[in-house]
Amino acid sequence: MKRPILLAGVFLTVGIVLGASCARGLSAQQSQTRFTELLRAELAGIEGKEAVIGIAEIAPGAKPGRHYHPGDEFFYLLEGSFTWAEDGKAPHVVNAGDLRHQPARRVAEAKDITAPVRYRDACQAFFHGRLSAATGVEMKGRRCLATV
Repeated sequence: MKRPILLAGVFLTVGIVLGASCARGLSAQQSQTRFTELLRAELAGIEGKEAVIGIAEIAPGAKPGRHYHPGDEFFYLLEGSFTWAEDGKAPHVVNAGDLRHQPARRVAEAKDITAPVRYRDACQAFFHGRLSAATGVEMKGRRCLATV
């Protein structure tokens, strides 16, 4: 009788420790990226969509992951550089001063981030759904990015 209770206690303790460890890891990962929203506006004539413009910052060593946007995205790299790997295309380096267009629903990933990166980001967003912006930060419950 005591053995099942002891085992349950051990499993509960291990679960709590693992849960706390994972939570710390997730919060550390989220702190590597930041999105500051500058403007959000409905798109005239396009029902249910809006444009979001902001500044994204990514720390060195961050791994934003493979993702796509349901609407077109445009970004201008203010500082830093990284390798842009887009499905179906050869990876290429994006440097400060470069302007890029990412078509809707095309999967891509920023890699090899060795110095702080800042870029101005503009994307179409759907009005409904959970959102993490290009940086993984929630943006008022609206969807602008989907991870793969």
